[in-house]
Amino acid sequence: MRKIVSPFTLSLMLFFAFFLAFTSSQLHAQCDSIRYVAPIFGVDTLPDIQFGEALQPTVADPEATQVLSLDLYQPTDDEMEERPLIVLAFGGAFILGSRKDDYMVDLCGYYTERGYVCAAIDYRLTPEILTVPGDSSTYAAVAKGTHDMRAAVRYFHKEAATYRIDTNKIYVGGASAGAIAAIHTAYLDKEEEIPDILVDFMNDYGGLEGQSGNEGYSSAVAGVISMSGAIGDTAWIAPNDIPIVSLHGTGDTIVPYGHDLITLFSINVLIHGSGSIHEHCENIGLTHALHTHPGAGHTPFVNVNLFPNPNAPAYYDTTVAFIQDFMYNQLCNDTPPTSIETLKEETLRGQLLTYPNPAQTQLQVQLPETYALHRHNQSLTYQIWSIDGQLQLAGTITQQANFNIEVATLSAGIYLLEVKGIGVQKVVIE
Repeated sequence: MRKIVSPFTLSLMLFFAFFLAFTSSQLHAQCDSIRYVAPIFGVDTLPDIQFGEALQPTVADPEATQVLSLDLYQPTDDEMEERPLIVLAFGGAFILGSRKDDYMVDLCGYYTERGYVCAAIDYRLTPEILTVPGDSSTYAAVAKGTHDMRAAVRYFHKEAATYRIDTNKIYVGGASAGAIAAIHTAYLDKEEEIPDILVDFMNDYGGLEGQSGNEGYSSAVAGVISMSGAIGDTAWIAPNDIPIVSLHGTGDTIVPYGHDLITLFSINVLIHGSGSIHEHCENIGLTHALHTHPGAGHTPFVNVNLFPNPNAPAYYDTTVAFIQDFMYNQLCNDTPPTSIETLKEETLRGQLLTYPNPAQTQLQVQLPETYALHRHNQSLTYQIWSIDGQLQLAGTITQQANFNIEVATLSAGIYLLEVKGIGVQKVVIE
């Protein structure tokens, strides 16, 4: 007997077929392009957005609270309806640091230029680590950081429509203490996993979720970005957990690369660094990636005035590139497109000048002075790519400092001009 499909069932089947086709086309549209791998956007910043408030007792006022704020970075003129979000937390051993630190601004700007929304967040610091070092104050510091990061994630679940966030693509990360907070946000997610020493603190401060704001909304995230981070116990990372990308120096004396003690400020707490996390993820088959900086110390990509690091720019380039490729793979289920591989980390941002920009019929390109002085009359190849990754124009020039490109055949829109070996510049055609 032929089975009769009811009109309701047929409508439902058609709806799901349309939904799957639409979702697939949206993914194809954002991944069959240079989004996520090339700096195709400007950066709009919304500073000082309050996302929560939490108890932060002082000796003078045991009931004191701290307002929790974030700085939001969004791609300029981005038309995508639902964008991936990266929530980043600063480092500083849970006793110092700021969401406005230079490297935080740089990281958020880098990924926003490539199509992410990025949030640099506050979390409560724990100066008691200095005065009363040990397990209790250290775990309390991690718990507060985790509570505050979860509140930030809940804020974006709550305000997803406002900021056009894809709530299935919220990633948490950070450097040093910020990475530790992010890792525990993702993986310390069961009541039975709470260490005995932390049970009373958690009970007083709202359990795993905490009381930092946006109660009732999800704190679910899609993955973790760890720069010199660690976890209290790798057993908290389960085979079906979310993926993690890690970077860590083997010479790190602040947060150990492997399974060892944190000895800073006489804390002496046993933790598992990125090397140990990597080994555990390998054993349980969890999606992950680790970049090891051989011999490097703590957060080698950060250059601070107190401890200047002349190699920081090279470590920074490696850091952002490794994370970028891992994230592209997570979002697009693929490796970055090889046709635009040269538009990534070898790019010397700010080395090209183009004018007028926007242009209509002709684009004038000025090369950096250092090139003009040392590579006079050598041949250069240029290419112009559309925002969807298609090569539009190409040519070779032999001039000292500047040249012109006829762009009258290009449609109005945003393009990337690449001069091989020199750099990349975003150009607008009217």
